[in-house]
Amino acid sequence: MKILFIVPNVPYPLDNGGRIRVYKLMESLAKRGHEIDLLAFNRSESGPENAEALQKICKNVDVIPLLERQRFSNKRKSQLLSLFQRTPYQYTALYSERMQDVLTSIVQERDYDIIQFEFSQMSYHELPDYSNCILDQHNVEAELLYRTYTAESNLVRKLFSFIEWRKFNRDEINNIQKFPVCLTTSARDAEMLHDEAPKPEYSVIPNGVDCAFFSDDGRTAVPDKNTIIFTGTIDYHPNLDGLKYFLHEVFPLIEEKLPDIKFYIVGRSPPAMIQAFGDASQNIIVTGGVEDMRSYFDKAGVVVVPLRIGGGTRLKILEAMAMSKPVVSTSIGAEGIDTTPSTDILLADDPAAFAQSVVDLLADEERQRNMGQAGRRLVEAKYDWHSIAGQLEETYEHLLIKNSASATGSFVQPELA
Repeated sequence: MKILFIVPNVPYPLDNGGRIRVYKLMESLAKRGHEIDLLAFNRSESGPENAEALQKICKNVDVIPLLERQRFSNKRKSQLLSLFQRTPYQYTALYSERMQDVLTSIVQERDYDIIQFEFSQMSYHELPDYSNCILDQHNVEAELLYRTYTAESNLVRKLFSFIEWRKFNRDEINNIQKFPVCLTTSARDAEMLHDEAPKPEYSVIPNGVDCAFFSDDGRTAVPDKNTIIFTGTIDYHPNLDGLKYFLHEVFPLIEEKLPDIKFYIVGRSPPAMIQAFGDASQNIIVTGGVEDMRSYFDKAGVVVVPLRIGGGTRLKILEAMAMSKPVVSTSIGAEGIDTTPSTDILLADDPAAFAQSVVDLLADEERQRNMGQAGRRLVEAKYDWHSIAGQLEETYEHLLIKNSASATGSFVQPELA
């Protein structure tokens, strides 16, 4: 198959969940013999170099420069202006006429079997025919905005999130309705979207993990006693909100019982407010971006995921489980992953319960080991990228069979997973 991926950001380096999902799906499909093209915005100065790295798995890579209003330096100005416009900020940030022109041109020039839009915001760009188009809905974006509104204490951000939710909720549903197939990362997201946008078929293509790479096989490191870690892009708002909650309300309760606790915050772009915690306490280590996350997983007795906002599923949990590490998470943090609480994960939604779960787990090495092994079995069975790509391949084949049979009037609707 010839497949075009349309993406809001060059999916390299693999330093956030969205990039990892897109790259791993493309890489796995390429390994299965499919021809992959990429059309993406360039959101960084290293965009051209990153695009070159993608030539290993893509036949054609087209990178579109951002408009001036879409640059990060103009983000706050664009958000402010969007409050007085009918269109949401998502439109301002992710639509450009240049992208539309290039998309129209390459679709006319190249005979694609499948065209896959990543994130509903990218489908502000139009095509005359959507019969072979698929939308990959990483999150229910409107829900993420609503959760930001309900959890936010900053009145300006709270107001912006509410207005943006009201506007984008309408657009998200309209965008989804254009597609014959919508991918989601969890059955929960599929059910939620189907209630509002019943037209597409929904296929659950979960987030995954490279079980061969994220593995404790052959690794001899012993976890540091009383060491916990958090991983992710730190300035991503759901991560930042969860970290602030944890540092203010949960970590002090852990420190009371474990004065020698070490908390590693591992990920790129930690803002000054997070750096300040590391500067003020010898128990908190802020690493910034790292080349290999595995060495930090090696240190950890427990991985914490204290998220209060989010959508889709969290790759940080899958990576921790692949490394046979026990995880303590909020219910929202673990949402969409087929976990069994108390067997392969611990869930806690208030500060005292979260802190006690971490303390108890650190004190019980056998339970750490058993929970880590259960998590590893889960991701091997359900969340390895290779098998997930096979599920996506089947979804493509269903759509192509439907399109072919519809032309002859002989199609019987198959059920998608």
